[in-house]
Amino acid sequence: AILNMHGYEGRGVGIKMRDNVNSASSASNREWFVGTGYNTSGFNIGYASNGSQSSYAAQAKLAITTGGDTTIYGKITAVKSSSHTAQGSIGATNAHLDLYNSLEANTDQKGSIITFTDNYYDGSNYNKTLRAAIKGGTDTTGNTADGYLEFYTDSGGANTPNLALRIDKSQKSTFSGDVTIAGNLIVNGTTTTVNQTNLDVSDNIIGLNRGL
Repeated sequence: AILNMHGYEGRGVGIKMRDNVNSASSASNREWFVGTGYNTSGFNIGYASNGSQSSYAAQAKLAITTGGDTTIYGKITAVKSSSHTAQGSIGATNAHLDLYNSLEANTDQKGSIITFTDNYYDGSNYNKTLRAAIKGGTDTTGNTADGYLEFYTDSGGANTPNLALRIDKSQKSTFSGDVTIAGNLIVNGTTTTVNQTNLDVSDNIIGLNRGL
């Protein structure tokens, strides 16, 4: 069955619902709206505690543009029951959050980006500003499984975060700044290379061939 609803001059068309009008106590006109919304071409879900203008964009709790962009006003909680997933065997089907880039192109640096933004006050106005980001995706060109992760932070101009940490397809990590380790540093490897002009060691005893 299909319900056809037609609006007038873009003033919105939808359904308004009030669930607390006929209550024995604490009755109210709280109202939910589902539809195209007032003076907007997108779809939204709105709420007004007093029942006023629930179809207006200012009251929207979820808004979807005609291009598919979605804005949610509030916290998102993903609920999914997951069984034990062994280390090294993670797949997209195990995800609680899957960021999928549908671009079909044989290129590297493909993937998805998570950005962290807030409002910056310039003395007169508040402006949305990018502070940090996480990027992940394809590390090499071609039909490979190679992937990478990059972490960005900003300490300079607005909306210009710089690369802070990169983990490549071989799990090699490169830090762009200083690294402070609060605990012990344990290196299990064959070769340790230190390219340092000045090496400061507080202990006056350096042991060689220990444990042999």
